[in-house]
Parts: sequence; structure tokens; C-alpha cells
Amino acid sequence: MLLRKSVIQSVIFCVSGQFCVLHMQTQTDAICPLCQEDEETILHLLGKFRALFAKRVNILGSLYLSDEELGKVHWHALLRLANASQQF
Repeated sequence: MLLRKSVIQSVIFCVSGQFCVLHMQTQTDAICPLCQEDEETILHLLGKFRALFAKRVNILGSLYLSDEELGKVHWHALLRLANASQQF
């Protein structure tokens, strides 16, 4: 399977945590600007962010996923959820 550059970039952002670095460079605090409920991290976005409930259930089969549970999800499913979030 040949992956587009944007797909590879999204996977790297998810795995390396660069998402947080890029988004937080313009902010003075680390609270998620989208929900104001938790620290803005890739784990929050993919595992707990309320606006992604339906997409998370559809793609990963759960409303919430702990950090540990996210670590067990196949990278392709995480990529699908990351793309569905439209935050990358």
C-alpha cells in the first residue's frame, strides 16, 4: 500500500506528539481550545474529546479510550479517527 505524504505526516504527528507542539505554540495555556475541558494532547483528542464521540464509536467501538487503551489500537484505526477529527 502506497501512502500519501499527508497520511504519513498525520501518523507521525499522532505517534510523536508533534500535534501538541504545533497547536500549543500559539497558545499560552494547554487547555483544549475546542472543548475547554482538558489539556490539549493527542491522547485527549483521540480518546476523550466529546465532539468525536460518534466518530470514535464508529471507528474504534468506544465512547472513551484511556491512554493505555489507545496504545493498543492499530495505527490505521487511529489514523482514520485522526482524519475524521479534521484537526490535522
